[in-house]
Amino acid sequence: MATESTVPNEATLRALCADLLNDWHTTLASADGSMSLGRDDQDVDPVRFATAFAFVAHAHHLVGTACRLLHERDYAAAVPLLRVAYESAVTAVWAADSPEAAKALELEMLRGVKNLRTGLLETGLFEEVLETFPEPTERLTKEDVTKEAQAQSRRFNEMCDALEPEPVWLYQQFRLLSSYAHPSGSVINMFAPSGDEHLLATPAAADVQAYLSWWFSAAMILLHAGQALDRLDRDAKRAGTLAAAGELLGWETPLRLKSSVREALDD
Repeated sequence: MATESTVPNEATLRALCADLLNDWHTTLASADGSMSLGRDDQDVDPVRFATAFAFVAHAHHLVGTACRLLHERDYAAAVPLLRVAYESAVTAVWAADSPEAAKALELEMLRGVKNLRTGLLETGLFEEVLETFPEPTERLTKEDVTKEAQAQSRRFNEMCDALEPEPVWLYQQFRLLSSYAHPSGSVINMFAPSGDEHLLATPAAADVQAYLSWWFSAAMILLHAGQALDRLDRDAKRAGTLAAAGELLGWETPLRLKSSVREALDD
């Protein structure tokens, strides 16, 4: 992985993000709505593909907007988008490589919907509206999905820990981006950099090093998301472009499920 002394400069990272976004859109356009699924070590799984594709597309869409905001030096609006895109990109990697992922995500989605429905009913404000919507149908039960996959779908730190290389770094990067997406000290410093002595209506200017780290994050998101989908594409159309990007960023080995996790699923 790249160290502080080997991270490319901001101009290089800007250009890399632009190239990766352009290559993503160009590749999709040339595919004309079709893609050959399945690799030597994977069976064809349209559900897995659809799940991974959705998160990959989401990550690219958000990074495209975040890059425009970073160009405008509006980091306060850009970094929360990068945080969401990062989560989608890492989830896409997990979904592309784990045969249990789609089922675990469906269970987690149903759990969230049921909890939301229960909460709304408790308010007494939405009873008539909810009566028109049936409760979600449960096609799966907890017994249909491994406990490990359920935990990984529910807790992002466990999802990161199921991947390699650098699982600890993966989660710490998420926490760093999250500090700008929640009420936190980072947000206070944006608008009250000197405490109550100097309050700002717009975010304080960030230094060059901070922008360098955010552009690096944007490029890494595009790398992980791109390689997640390439993992399911029999033709691996973007393999060369993404490998070159990984070499530039110091991340030569594509992110994927740990061999120990994969072996446990096969047992």
